[in-house]
Amino acid sequence: MSGELRSVLANGVLSLVIDNEARANAMSQQMTKALGRELDRADQDDEVRVVLITGAGDRVFCSGHDITELLENPTAAFDAAANEVFQRPRLLRKPTIAAINGAAYAGGLNLALACDIRIGSAAASFAATGARLALLPIGGQLSVLPTLIGVGPAMDMLLRSRPVNADRAFALGLLSQVVDPAQLHAVAAEAATFLASTPVDLNSAIKRAVWSSLEDAGRPARQVEIFESETFGRGSEAQRRLSAFLAKASHR
Repeated sequence: MSGELRSVLANGVLSLVIDNEARANAMSQQMTKALGRELDRADQDDEVRVVLITGAGDRVFCSGHDITELLENPTAAFDAAANEVFQRPRLLRKPTIAAINGAAYAGGLNLALACDIRIGSAAASFAATGARLALLPIGGQLSVLPTLIGVGPAMDMLLRSRPVNADRAFALGLLSQVVDPAQLHAVAAEAATFLASTPVDLNSAIKRAVWSSLEDAGRPARQVEIFESETFGRGSEAQRRLSAFLAKASHR
């Protein structure tokens, strides 16, 4: 097995590092389960006051599911249940910060969208890659992204699958701050330290208020994500493109 989810709790900050650089910080099933356990722990453990998520290295935040496992189980690419953990940060009572050190694509984009604050290095980029594979963009891409950055920019990302760089992401509101790559972790740690010093109940109330408005606006789109993803994923065009993509990736 390659990769691990590293976890450190210090001074109220639970730091989670997606460490699978050999596979572009992709999430194996074991890493995905570990992420779910750590987020559950964060919600229940009074010692945890804020969660900080980042990727190892300086090229990729997270690229979604591990390609080697998708070869064995391609349905994970479009299974809403398999992607649920990437949306969980917004459901926590505690605030969550994504320190985006590089590319946040597919499931990595979902994970970034679910965090309360997104701080990116100048090397950060974002892409909704589903349409390129004839797959329905799920995991918050339909239900959260348009509310965050506006319908026009979201439609461009969703329909054209084009990456958005850090400066463009900041202009759209997808990032709250862009910093030099060498300063990313220090800036994110400073933000996490501040949040850890503020009342958990207050932060929880802020999260409930803000995310509830997005939940209401995104509910119809979320139903599409949940109930139509498999229909598109099992379609002949998606199967052809996904098979070709996985075959090409396996020979890299």
